[in-house]
Amino acid sequence: MHHDTNRVSVIATDHTEDSSVGRASAAASFAIEEDMSGRLLRAQALSCRAAQWLVLIRFRSHAAAPAFSESVSHYHVLLGAASADAERLASCRTMLICVHRQLAVEELAAQAEFAVERPADPYGAEWRITGRGAVLHVIADLLSDAIGAFERGLAK
Repeated sequence: MHHDTNRVSVIATDHTEDSSVGRASAAASFAIEEDMSGRLLRAQALSCRAAQWLVLIRFRSHAAAPAFSESVSHYHVLLGAASADAERLASCRTMLICVHRQLAVEELAAQAEFAVERPADPYGAEWRITGRGAVLHVIADLLSDAIGAFERGLAK
């Protein structure tokens, strides 16, 4: 009889362990979903911040383009609450290309300015870029971070 009691105890222990494994698996799955959701929320916030900067500096992808505003489709995707994350990711990628192009223009302008002015920089640590170029660097970083977060958050 003692043997049977131990057997029941072993079965109960096995069942408890199975239940614990199931709960741990469910908790891990929930944590992954929560982490993915957190990444997407972070990506949305980063892309929105980038768009706010683009509006603030009246960004144009080229001289003949309209300023980043309600007339630009990416404006609605990046700032619209109803935009799908995949659409936001695509808009971030497109805008990053445009920002990098304009950043190159600003860097060339800064080089020309530096060649004429030659400001004192004893440490060689000052930026040789225009103020607009510095803002474009910030926007590029925001867009890059948003892209990474969207890609990790949308990965299945």
